[in-house]
Amino acid sequence: MSWYQNPTIAALFGGMAGAIITSIVSVYIWNKTHKIKRVDGIIGDISSLLTFSEKIKDQLEIKFSGEDAKAVYLFSIDISNSGTEAVENHPVNIRLDESSNIVDYSITTDPEVGFGEIIEKRKEGNALDLEIALLNPDDRVSIELVSLDNNSEQIDLYMKNTNVKSRVYSRKSAEKQLIGTFTDRKMLLLAVLSSVPFFGGFAKSMMTVALAKRIDKISTNSNA
Repeated sequence: MSWYQNPTIAALFGGMAGAIITSIVSVYIWNKTHKIKRVDGIIGDISSLLTFSEKIKDQLEIKFSGEDAKAVYLFSIDISNSGTEAVENHPVNIRLDESSNIVDYSITTDPEVGFGEIIEKRKEGNALDLEIALLNPDDRVSIELVSLDNNSEQIDLYMKNTNVKSRVYSRKSAEKQLIGTFTDRKMLLLAVLSSVPFFGGFAKSMMTVALAKRIDKISTNSNA
C-alpha cells in the first residue's frame, strides 16, 4: 500500500496542509486588520418632507423664512470609525445638487457623553463642511440635514484624510450586497465546510476574506 493510500497518513498530511493554509490566511487577515485607520460613511434613506397629490400640488404655496420653496428634503448620514485606531481631525464634506440650499442640520453622537468636538467649517448653499476632532474605534456620528429647492436626491460625501481609509456607501447598496452574500453558492459551500474537521479553520478564514472583499466592493460601487 502506498503511503498516500494509508488513511492515517493521509489524514495527518491533510490536517497539516489545512493548518498551514489556515495559518497563512490568518496572517493575511491579521496584516489587513491590525492597526487600521478607517472611517465609514453610510448615506441613509432620502425623504421628501412634502409629498402631495398631483391634483393639489400646483395649488400649494410653500414658504421658508418668507421666501418660496419648491421642495424640502431630509438627508441622513452615519459616520463611524470601523478601524482599530483613533482618527483625529476627520473632515466630513457634504454636497447636494447645485440648486439646493441646506437650511438646518442636527448631530447626535455615540457615545453621547465625552465625545470630541465637532466643528462647522462651512455651511453655504448646497455645501456643509464639518470636522470631527476625534473618532475612537466604534465611535459614531449621525447627521440629519434639511434642504430646500433640490432638483434631485443627489448627495455626495467626501472624507479625505491623511493615512485614513474612507469608505462611502448607501444603506440600500449595503443591504443588497449582504443579501447576495447569503445566497452566494461559494459562501454557502464555505459555510458547510466550516463545520468539517480539518477544513473548518480554513473555510472560516476564507469566509472572512470574502466578506471583507464584499464590503470593499460596496464602497467601490457606491462611489462609482
